[in-house]
Amino acid sequence: MKSQNPIISVYATSVTKRKASELIINEIGLIDGVLSCNFDLEDCDKILRVVSKIDISEVIRELLISKGFKCVELMD
Repeated sequence: MKSQNPIISVYATSVTKRKASELIINEIGLIDGVLSCNFDLEDCDKILRVVSKIDISEVIRELLISKGFKCVELMD
């Protein structure tokens, strides 16, 4: 059986604090299909990377926006 390649999504966010990023990562980790996620708060765009089995980009966007953060998916 052929396995599906993981989906890597990258977002520019307005998250600046480590504590906020940790809380968001914990919540993202509870979403079905998520394999891993991390923030790069040193990057000027405060990058969030999410690796998942399925496309969950809208869920990620809605989660961050509901918490008052900017979240824009960056395309290749």
